[in-house]
Amino acid sequence: MNYPLWATPARQTFLVRLFHNGHGACIYGHPDCEVADHYYEFYSEMVIDLWKAADREERAEAWTLEKKWLHPRFRFFRRGPFDTISREEFLASRPLWKVQTIGVGAFTFQRVVKVEIPALKKVIWVNLPKPAGMSKNARHKLIRYGKGKLPEELEDTMFHLVTEAVAKAIGN
Repeated sequence: MNYPLWATPARQTFLVRLFHNGHGACIYGHPDCEVADHYYEFYSEMVIDLWKAADREERAEAWTLEKKWLHPRFRFFRRGPFDTISREEFLASRPLWKVQTIGVGAFTFQRVVKVEIPALKKVIWVNLPKPAGMSKNARHKLIRYGKGKLPEELEDTMFHLVTEAVAKAIGN
């Protein structure tokens, strides 16, 4: 004989004990009970509905735990925001090096450039010569306020020095 899912042996025993305690009428044992909520039929159906709801919640929780356990084992992540083609395009088009900051070195008190090499995930520091052809006031305004223009020969010199330092860091 097939029993419903809620009808475990412990629950069946509870219902039988409930019926015997009330002799089929009032579950609390009142001899002439007129309260409809105290009758076995009403109370047993209410308890069965509660058991069914508890079983549903238990199965739902078990299913979510099973999903958490099963599905991550078979997931394939792209490992970042790129697929293979766009990753290759990005790596091919990115610069060989990038200037992050320009400042004064703490040990040498000379101008230095912090250069990032993305392919190596490396940062190098390159010493720069004193900018010729600029007054101290012009350099101060350029550094402090970003006003003014860097002389082109200084930009060319910086580019050349940084390119040499990057080539030396890469090993060319």
